[in-house]
Amino acid sequence: MIHHITAITEDVKANYDFYVNKLGMNFVKKTVNFDDPNTYHLYYGDSEGNPGSLITFFYYPGKGRRGRGFAEGIILEVPKKIYEQLGNIIHDPDGLTLKLKPGNTYKTLGVITPASKDFLEKYDLKSDNEYINRDNYGFIGAGLIHHVAHITEDETTQINFRNELTKANIAVSPVIDRIYFKSIYFQEENGCLQELATNGPGFYVDEKVLGSSLVLPPWYEDQREEIEKRLPDL
Repeated sequence: MIHHITAITEDVKANYDFYVNKLGMNFVKKTVNFDDPNTYHLYYGDSEGNPGSLITFFYYPGKGRRGRGFAEGIILEVPKKIYEQLGNIIHDPDGLTLKLKPGNTYKTLGVITPASKDFLEKYDLKSDNEYINRDNYGFIGAGLIHHVAHITEDETTQINFRNELTKANIAVSPVIDRIYFKSIYFQEENGCLQELATNGPGFYVDEKVLGSSLVLPPWYEDQREEIEKRLPDL
């Protein structure tokens, strides 16, 4: 099951307007890329910011190129009313493809991806993906997916999974604390970046009203003034 999907945008205002005002998603979190405070990390999801509903964006100018290594679309369940208004296939302002399915709420069902189906199924990273072939290699940029995060049951299961990858000689990151969840990162055999993320502690740990302000991790708080000057208005 997917925890969240992270893509790239080069226009944060248009991105916010599309996902909040057109798709009707909740603005869950305005923060920065924890590895690069010079850029936003924006989160959208259901009303509570539940894992499984989340689409997130890094802000980087410049279009990406479709090809091996990068998923290029999201299969998303949306409330039936939204589906009836927008139809089956739409594109966001950066050109990212969204295939919509009618439902009761927001749910990230899968991605349109050149990733290896065999690899993902072998490691039980299953979702309702649409698999495509790409002979050329792409490069990351606006309109493409940076990584796909899958839900892990708990931290122990996450560690066991990491050990399994290590035994198979698959390069995998250490466990990284993302405040809202803990993560490990690795690439499947066609180069698409994957993440395994815990369910909690969730998005209410640093604000009572989700998405109400720019939230920074503690290690960047002393740089707030400089960071806010560098980020574009949202």
